[in-house]
Amino acid sequence: FGVPFLPSIERLACAVRFARARAPDYDGDSNRITLVGNSAGAASGMVVGLAGDDFEGDCIVSDGSALPDALVAYEGPYEFATTNYGDVVDHTYLQQKDPELLEAIDPYSHIGRNPDLQVRLIHGDDWGAFWYDTPLDESVEFHQALADAGYDAELIVVKLAPHAALSDPHAKAFTLTVQQVMELARASSQYAEPSSRRPTGDPSCQPRCFVGWVELWILEHLSWTGQVQGDPVLSFG
Repeated sequence: FGVPFLPSIERLACAVRFARARAPDYDGDSNRITLVGNSAGAASGMVVGLAGDDFEGDCIVSDGSALPDALVAYEGPYEFATTNYGDVVDHTYLQQKDPELLEAIDPYSHIGRNPDLQVRLIHGDDWGAFWYDTPLDESVEFHQALADAGYDAELIVVKLAPHAALSDPHAKAFTLTVQQVMELARASSQYAEPSSRRPTGDPSCQPRCFVGWVELWILEHLSWTGQVQGDPVLSFG
């Protein structure tokens, strides 16, 4: 298993380069790439969001920046590089074996880089039911670190949302995550107003599809569930 998060970080960096290169094929904005991650994907995505250009991997597209313009992250274990999660994942052995690699995969070590990155952290407060739950404090503390460094960062706490909420397209956390992706995508000047633009080869696609390749994939493969209803959420700017 080696360094568990390193391969995923490299693959995500490759994915951002690929999305940036292929966005025009879908009539998307290559200058507006939003990365979305859940759990380990959120933590790995945070490293790429802040320092993606440091990672290469075996990329189909090797040119272009691997730094996304925005990141939506649900319940990431942002302290994974320095925390021993037992049989699940443990990078702490790198403190002695390879401290430089440990620093490279630690999201905290990259705070201050990619200063224009927009970050939306989402976390449920239903913690402790399963071994894979991530404490809310991890998002609270990481949000504070980002805010102190001057990032456009928000923390949204969803009442009673579990760690696996994004597996349920009818869950409030799922809907809220998709909404945050859409809002960040629309922040791009290219999508600020309704458009009649259509991706190549798909005249039936609605304007909401034009949010770059990563967001396009999400909207094609996940259900759009409308507005968040029911229990309130807490937002910390």
